[in-house]
Amino acid sequence: MKNISDLSLLSSLKLIEGIVVLSDISSLNELLMNRRLFYCQKPLLLSEFVWQLRERLAKNPGSKILVVDEIVDETYDLTLSKFTNLPIHTNDSTGAEKYSSLLKLKQIDCRNYYRPVLDRIKEWREKNPEASGLEEEQLVGKILQNLVIKHFHFSRMECLRKKRPFSVRYDWKLGDKTITLWYPMEMGPKLFKEWLEERKIESKLDDSELKAQLQGEIDRSLFVERRVDLDINIVDSGHRTDPDNGIDSSAINPNLANVVVAEKANNIENLRPSIQSLGKELLGQLIYRIFDDLANGVFEDNKIANDFGISKATFSRFAGSRWQGRLEQDEDMAIPDLWKNTAKVIATDPEFVEAASEAGVMKSITKVLSIAKDI
Repeated sequence: MKNISDLSLLSSLKLIEGIVVLSDISSLNELLMNRRLFYCQKPLLLSEFVWQLRERLAKNPGSKILVVDEIVDETYDLTLSKFTNLPIHTNDSTGAEKYSSLLKLKQIDCRNYYRPVLDRIKEWREKNPEASGLEEEQLVGKILQNLVIKHFHFSRMECLRKKRPFSVRYDWKLGDKTITLWYPMEMGPKLFKEWLEERKIESKLDDSELKAQLQGEIDRSLFVERRVDLDINIVDSGHRTDPDNGIDSSAINPNLANVVVAEKANNIENLRPSIQSLGKELLGQLIYRIFDDLANGVFEDNKIANDFGISKATFSRFAGSRWQGRLEQDEDMAIPDLWKNTAKVIATDPEFVEAASEAGVMKSITKVLSIAKDI
């Protein structure tokens, strides 16, 4: 990479290439400290723009509730980490041991979040070979701003899920209002309804304010320091799509990830020996990593397998990609274990069925269920 004194002469795209391809910390510092690629009434640095998103979220109805304030701060911190943390990799450990140590440090790799910029600019350049450097710089800023907004939303969902592990949706009718709330899975709908009715809530607040007020009380009363009967740690999840995997991750919301992790971890003795050897904690981390990579559009079989110290063949049987296309030609083809289980979970829960139908993948899921007789 060029000397630090020369970095100011490089385009923002070249800096991002230095970050993603060369893991160059000087390029990252130049991008973060000197490039005002974001706009909100005036040009902003990345950190300033994320702070603006934080302030906007903090001003939402109900933001004075303690749990919501914590969510705001945690969302801000997590989003900033996604675009500022460049891990220093060493060669003293490999496979599952290496990735386990990274997880304990809550390691986030900003290269995964900048990489889509390179991919999109490459596609744009192929269609616009004569475009100027100024046009490129403006487009880099626009793409980055959209990515930061998207991941700010994802970060908020991740923080909410960590506050509410193994939660269930409940649509509560209050007069002419229907308020969507989340309560602990093990509580059950009958007991939760009784808990709500005991509050005798008659509020003139609008729907969003009432929802924030009620959910804040639920979080403080039912989720704080709540025990989860599963000896694994809950970490990141997300949702988006990779069509080659046969499961559209717009149907994979945080609740679905929780349910799949719980089922797999609590029945680990029924899994293949190579997957059993990971143990419950690392197995849970693996599943969340898979869903998170789908959410961020960076799902790569080889990379995940290497990070967890398992063979490509083992990973392919557990959660391999690009199987759906071959399924159309060969119904006897083995469907990866995780996608069979995910299809089962979706098909047996009305909320997940609705999400899968809206995502247009219910046909694929039905196909999986009709072929995978053993799930």
